[in-house]
Amino acid sequence: MPPLDVVLASWTLNWPSLALLAAAALLYGRGLRTARHRGIRWPWWRTLTFYLLGLGSFAVLSFGFTGVYSHDLRWVFTLKTTSYLFIVPLLVTAGKPLTLARETLGPAGMARLDRFLGHALMRALSNTIVAALLGLGIFTLFLTPLFHPLRTDPLWDMALTILVPLTGMLMVVPIIEDASSKTVSALIIVEFIYVFIELVADAVPGIMMRISPQILDGATQGLTGHPGWLPGPLRDQQLAGDLLWFLATAGRILVSGQDTSTLGPAQLSRLRLQEFGFVFQTFNLLSALTAEENVMMPLLTAGVPRKEARARARAALEQLQLGHRLRNLPRDLSGGEKQRVAIARSLANDPRLILADEPTANLDAKTGQDVTLLLCETACRENRAVIIVSHDQRLRTAAKRVITIEDGRLTAEEAGDHNLNCRMHPNAAPA
Repeated sequence: MPPLDVVLASWTLNWPSLALLAAAALLYGRGLRTARHRGIRWPWWRTLTFYLLGLGSFAVLSFGFTGVYSHDLRWVFTLKTTSYLFIVPLLVTAGKPLTLARETLGPAGMARLDRFLGHALMRALSNTIVAALLGLGIFTLFLTPLFHPLRTDPLWDMALTILVPLTGMLMVVPIIEDASSKTVSALIIVEFIYVFIELVADAVPGIMMRISPQILDGATQGLTGHPGWLPGPLRDQQLAGDLLWFLATAGRILVSGQDTSTLGPAQLSRLRLQEFGFVFQTFNLLSALTAEENVMMPLLTAGVPRKEARARARAALEQLQLGHRLRNLPRDLSGGEKQRVAIARSLANDPRLILADEPTANLDAKTGQDVTLLLCETACRENRAVIIVSHDQRLRTAAKRVITIEDGRLTAEEAGDHNLNCRMHPNAAPA
């Protein structure tokens, strides 16, 4: 999910949307001016609703995050189109544009408007059942190969930007402004039921991808130069069509009894510092600091006095057979020694959980095996939990559980060979 600062800072300029927005604003403004000249008192709150809620929501959808990323993210495109078709027209209708037109148009204008609204196509569009079926037909296209060009081709984007909101207006405005309250209530209920059905229908691609990862909407190439939170086409297809994507914020994550969803940025940073240790693929040692000073850093950050931090860092390094390297800078250490310093640093604050990202990727076979067993022994001796993410099959020798994930799917879960290889385990094979 994109960070909040990305959502708030993502803006673009869409010329078709700007033209449609300007036309709607000018037409409504012309109606207000005519009403004022004729002495018609038009409620100020209807004007405010039309411009701020109706046109404002259209502007946010067109120029904001949904306008920027609708080409790249399936769920964003679906959200924008759904809002264009149903939400924006409902908000615009609160400003009663059709009523304003009828009160300000002359006899000739009224006759043209009545002929337009009385046309067979308009009567069909403004039928609550037909409107819902038409919307369902539009979104059915999202489950076909046409979906990819619909959201990526500039010409299709321009056409949809104009036609979808206009279609929504033609469906919703006559019903709400001219119908009885019962009919309006029925329309709103049908609209919300339909939106729910559409979200369920959009789960189809993701569910099918769990069966076969070959099911795509035409996006087969990886994206380049995109931010880290933005998924590639295959992952986007899974996320957008997976109901879990829409329920991802449900439930709670508890760490040491604390609900992480209730913590602010500073509290989350403190939680990471106290409860988690990190081992990185590229070591991430500070080049200007010695091995001892690198291990001291998380301790000093946590507020441990310098003298105590130095003593604890030295003890951790000596435990990992690096007592003779305390004063060495990272450039003077081998790859295996750097990773051992990183492990010592991850253990400095006595974390409950150690997260290791490809800890053996930059090491030769023997050193990688040594680091693997060292992580295993340290976890057992210190009673820590360790989660390792890696492509290195050699790590199976030290793992208690091995979980395999391919293309975003959990494909296997089995026991590792920890009991046979960890030297801290009584059943381990002799070295």
